[in-house]
Amino acid sequence: MRNKLFYWSLLFLITFQGYSQQKISGRFKPFAKLFIATDTNILVKPSVNGKFAFMIKSKDLKHSKTSRVGFIDSAGRVIVEPKYINCSNFDDGYALVQDTSYNIGVIDTNGKTVIKMIYANISRCKNGLLMILKDGKFGLIKINGTVVLEPNKYDSFSNDERRYVKCMVLPNPYFWELLDFDRNEIHFDEYLGVRYGGKWAVIDKNGIEIISTKYEGIGTFENGVATAEIGKKYGVIDAKGNLLVTAKYEFVMLTPYNFVKVLAKNKLGIVSLQNKTLVPPKYSSISPYDENHFLVEDDKGLGVVDSKNKTIIPIKDQQIKRFGIGYMISPNFEGGWAFFDEKGKQKTAYLRGWFDSPVWYKDYAHGFMIYNEKEKKNKSYKELLVYNNFTPQARIFGYQRAGKWGLLDTTGVEITKPLYDKLEFQFFKKNANSDANNLIKAMVNKKWGLIDRNGNKMLDFEYDELSNRYSGLSLAKKNGKYGLLSKDIKLITPIKYDEITLQDGDFRIEKFILVRINKKTGLINSKGNEIIPVKYDYVNSFFLNGFSVVGIGKKMGLFDLNGKMVFPVIYDSITVNEDGFHTVLKDGFWGVINRSHDVILPIVYGQVLRIYDQNSLRDAALTTKRAKYCVNYNGKEGLLDSTGKIVVPFLYDTIIRIADNSIIASKGGYVGVIDWEGNIIVPFIYLTIEDLGRFYKVCINGKYGSIDKNGKHIIKPVYDQMDYLYGGFLVVTKDDKQGVFNIKGEEIVKPIYDSCKPCGKTNIIVHKSEKAGLLDDKGALIYPCIYKEIECVNGTIVIKKFEEIKTGNRK
Repeated sequence: MRNKLFYWSLLFLITFQGYSQQKISGRFKPFAKLFIATDTNILVKPSVNGKFAFMIKSKDLKHSKTSRVGFIDSAGRVIVEPKYINCSNFDDGYALVQDTSYNIGVIDTNGKTVIKMIYANISRCKNGLLMILKDGKFGLIKINGTVVLEPNKYDSFSNDERRYVKCMVLPNPYFWELLDFDRNEIHFDEYLGVRYGGKWAVIDKNGIEIISTKYEGIGTFENGVATAEIGKKYGVIDAKGNLLVTAKYEFVMLTPYNFVKVLAKNKLGIVSLQNKTLVPPKYSSISPYDENHFLVEDDKGLGVVDSKNKTIIPIKDQQIKRFGIGYMISPNFEGGWAFFDEKGKQKTAYLRGWFDSPVWYKDYAHGFMIYNEKEKKNKSYKELLVYNNFTPQARIFGYQRAGKWGLLDTTGVEITKPLYDKLEFQFFKKNANSDANNLIKAMVNKKWGLIDRNGNKMLDFEYDELSNRYSGLSLAKKNGKYGLLSKDIKLITPIKYDEITLQDGDFRIEKFILVRINKKTGLINSKGNEIIPVKYDYVNSFFLNGFSVVGIGKKMGLFDLNGKMVFPVIYDSITVNEDGFHTVLKDGFWGVINRSHDVILPIVYGQVLRIYDQNSLRDAALTTKRAKYCVNYNGKEGLLDSTGKIVVPFLYDTIIRIADNSIIASKGGYVGVIDWEGNIIVPFIYLTIEDLGRFYKVCINGKYGSIDKNGKHIIKPVYDQMDYLYGGFLVVTKDDKQGVFNIKGEEIVKPIYDSCKPCGKTNIIVHKSEKAGLLDDKGALIYPCIYKEIECVNGTIVIKKFEEIKTGNRK
């Protein structure tokens, strides 16, 4: 399926003030992390709320001093001019913005400032208020700008995991990150712990201090209670300051129930909010199953106790999992699972199947067991289908009885009677973003249809085959022919095709669907409309740069996105290029034709190669805009510009390298260098010329040397080999001996050594008669050739003698 793309048109970008009448152009894939617009000075961060933050004046992902951000809508229209240094995405109609002083405020979707940019930080609270930070103090404000609590007293507040946000938010200098405006960032509903003067108090959502500062610490309030630290011990208080659980524990953790976990002498237990010990703190781990049952662990293993501290399952080395109102237990190192009831009595033997709540597969002979929530009892089935879409809530179960299949819900309740020959749980979705609408393949009388999770028929049982792919589009087969089903499970094509190929494409390539009839191929779009007629032997389903290549026999043509034939099917080869100038081959000759089928280069050339900016023809080169094509005409190569005008005439055997000021070419079996006017800079006398930046490495008569950019000799070509190495050294070889030159052509080391190897930028390791020595960058001897080996390790010279190792710090 073709990915949904946004197309925006680009107007001129002149001043910040002018953006309000403009659009930002480009295309992007929804939910992608980053989109780079057509103008390389613009970056866009996609959003799912219809407003998109964009940054201008930054050619990379970094923030710069001149970077500014604003907002556009999904059509690319600028709705908030780029005048901020950062922002958040819009949420509920509001977004954070940050000025050049790094202060933060809030704007609405019209760009109107609703909270002034005077705060170092602004965060959302669960109750809808905003937490503001100014001069190191916290306060509260409403989204309309009404201050509830002035930021002039409290320096910290309690939040999940005791996280206190105190600092100003600064842009990431290395990567553009949006500000965070999470609506539930701060867990503040009715009450909040706050600190000043080193002590903690409690305020309500009106900013009124209802408990004065007297605590060493206060945790997050849950259901009207919070942990409190008194004298370096922990207990629990309510919103009136009543001490519900005595502050005598090393740690206290709230739970969703009417009790808390406590830690005493490094052991865990359970205490009620009425300060009654339910389970003494003597376990290394304790987890509530419900209000009355707890999984406990000590050094002997796992067990279960109740709220009266009565042992339900004795502790031993075993695995325990909740199953309905009972337990599944597997003895470690023995394998298998058995069911124990709520009183801890074993009800089944240990069976070597698998358990994945809420399903227990006992084994082949005993089948499956699930817990029926409605009947409050376990039920067994011989066969059971489990569909798990990676979330427990999405599990669907099919059960078999008397050779037919029915549906079960996640609580074990039978939704339908056993009506179906087969069930298959696959990713058929009416809504691709909602698992709740998953549909199920079902077979009746050997024909497939679709039902929903409640057993309602969504597609008639009349198909021989149903399949679906990534996009949500589905194939339907009937009487040997295929049709296409939409996301809404509607037939959008006739069932007439011999084959339909569904694939995913990448976001830069328009993707359509291949269809075939009688061995001929065409294209349809995701709505089932025919784009390219079904009459070609070959069709490229990817519309690269807006065009698709089609073929009949060995001839090719070109279609655009609208299904219009751009090039007739007469070419032997077509190369589609992004700029709309396409290279074609016909009857053994090459040319260039634009998207309107106008001839740019006549089809008379033996070869046409494009010269791309910042890329070379056959080697690394500098950017050139003087020529666009290197062509071969009658066995000779030359250069043409984008209009087909000759820039460099057809005089050369090969154009080897193209740079801003020079061209390396071969002629008559020899290589030379010319300028763009055709003047010879380096005569055509060399076997090879290699551009090494500041100079050329040349070979003549089998000998190597170097010349400058004007052709003047730097190193005479008298050497058997020459290598340009790290540190700016050139190692030359003559008569199997090596020496060293610098890039100025000055001989540093005469060719008297068996090998020469740079060591950093200031030393040269040399070998003679299998012994190593060291020279400096002037060729002066540092260590004579008497050592077994000399190495350069992280800038340090390591000398290995024939009997010992010596390390020096010389670099």
